[in-house]
Amino acid sequence: MKRIPIVILALLALVGGYYAGNMFKKEVPPPVLASVLEPPKEIRPFKLTGGDGENFTLENFKGQWTLVYFGYTYCPDICPTTLTDIARVYNRLADQPEITEELKTLLISVDPARDTPERLQDYVTFFRDDYLAATGDKEAIDQIAKDFSAYYKIHEPDENGNYPVDHSSIVSLVNPDGRIRAIFINVAESPQVASDLAGIIGS
Repeated sequence: MKRIPIVILALLALVGGYYAGNMFKKEVPPPVLASVLEPPKEIRPFKLTGGDGENFTLENFKGQWTLVYFGYTYCPDICPTTLTDIARVYNRLADQPEITEELKTLLISVDPARDTPERLQDYVTFFRDDYLAATGDKEAIDQIAKDFSAYYKIHEPDENGNYPVDHSSIVSLVNPDGRIRAIFINVAESPQVASDLAGIIGS
């Protein structure tokens, strides 16, 4: 009979611990800038060439979260700005390694004629040494751009062979299953983007 009070005390401690834990549990705010896709959007199998010269396929998305941006290395403004903004997001999440260690960033170049894998790798690692890059032939780029709802248009070259490329500026978040989970129209507001990512990845 003497064991009964001990059992009761143990149960009370368990219950109290449960409620205390939930009481102080940090609420995750809903995303503000991210448009979360329900259900996540499928990506068709594809084959690109990574910045390391190896094949980059749908399997490379598996097992991690990936921010995907379409652009090109000769881009004069929006591409370097966006990659810098994403780097600031990582800095905001520096105290949450459980998030940053699971998060990659990939630049897919829509200008394969000028963006060789080596050039791409040098370009993206200027912003962060863990950034990834990939490109491919027009057919492969067109397919994956369509799946990501990304737009691009290569203009005719001038007399010096230079040409601009119009492209969308969205940043997509791919989940560890290789599906598009969310879309960011703008990543300039790094504090809010970091908060949105932490909420989505940590949920």
